[in-house]
Amino acid sequence: MPLEKLTVSGVMWGPRFDNYFNSEWRLEMIPLAECGVWPRMGELPDAATTGTVVDTAEYIRPYLSGKKKMNPKMKRALYIEKLGNFAEIITEHVPIIVLEDSVIRHSKLRPKKEREAYQRCAYDIDDGNHRAVSLALAGKTHIIALVGKRMYKSDLLF
Repeated sequence: MPLEKLTVSGVMWGPRFDNYFNSEWRLEMIPLAECGVWPRMGELPDAATTGTVVDTAEYIRPYLSGKKKMNPKMKRALYIEKLGNFAEIITEHVPIIVLEDSVIRHSKLRPKKEREAYQRCAYDIDDGNHRAVSLALAGKTHIIALVGKRMYKSDLLF
């Protein structure tokens, strides 16, 4: 498939497709403290997304408790807060999708400096980042997730 067919709004989707089709999948209960969120998820500042889901939740918590501190870069925190009313029920029916072995945040497709800024986690969340952070804000420590383990990892990419 031509590369331009794998882009949506200028975002390259080829690596994501490869992660999906080159993985074995299972449903599993996993700890949120071992999940890394997508880099700059929801246009949050880099500092909010370099750690785990729990770190991201703790980063945005002060903005939610003192809305006077809110700034344009943190407006996504309000969406995450509102999602809290539905995140558990949605995740029960549509699990969060994660990949093992840091294949998202530490892919060589990302600049080295960026890779080094992100904590290595047992899982990287591919889909459901906002729900995961919302659940962490609500005090959840574990979630059911669809976990992918790559069958083949190229030395060029990982």
